[in-house]
Amino acid sequence: MQYNASSTTLILLTLREIRLENNTHPGLIADCVGITPSAWAKIESGDSPLTLEILGDSCRALSVLPSFVFGLAERLAQVFKNYGWYFQHPRLGKEDDLLPLVKSYFASAGYDSLRSRPLDRVSVSALAMQSPNYWPIPTIVYYCCKQDFKAWVDSGAPIGSMPQTGEVPIFSLDTTASAGTLI
Repeated sequence: MQYNASSTTLILLTLREIRLENNTHPGLIADCVGITPSAWAKIESGDSPLTLEILGDSCRALSVLPSFVFGLAERLAQVFKNYGWYFQHPRLGKEDDLLPLVKSYFASAGYDSLRSRPLDRVSVSALAMQSPNYWPIPTIVYYCCKQDFKAWVDSGAPIGSMPQTGEVPIFSLDTTASAGTLI
């Protein structure tokens, strides 16, 4: 199966996960960006465009460099490509297959449960802490690519019933070819 997504969706996903991991209130980011909290909520959910200026200001509010966010998004794209995803630069609107899954993941009953169980969840930020050739596969990738895993998270991610993915949860660039770059 082939899926289409915008590279902006990966950047928004990365920003949101960093914000939630750091327990940063969205109002703080909105204030740093110079917009209302509701305007930030629309940007973060992909309903309004993310400009380079807003990206820079939101990164400053999160105390991360834009290059860090881009690096995580690029590594995340490589992992998703293993599951048949193709990333394009323009916003795709309704043709973005990933954006609804990202929204669903962060709104799911299991996301908050998994945030408090770090041994059961791999953050997108973990992609920055590994060797350049081997990365753990973030939980959101399994959520977006494995139906049984998505159903488990949507049902609240009950302890002791995590579905087996049937694969080693590590992504290796040594065995994966890729064409082009994310950004």
